[in-house]
Amino acid sequence: RVFGEAPGKIIGVGVLTDADALKTQMEAWYGDITLGPRPALAKG
Repeated sequence: RVFGEAPGKIIGVGVLTDADALKTQMEAWYGDITLGPRPALAKG
């Protein structure tokens, strides 16, 4: 829980590459991104 309440529905996902701290340019290549349910925790 964040801000004292349950999270709402996901409405977007961002994938970023940031070079601000380096004061330079950045190029990034991302592979396949898959979203799905969280896997169950293993018991044991």
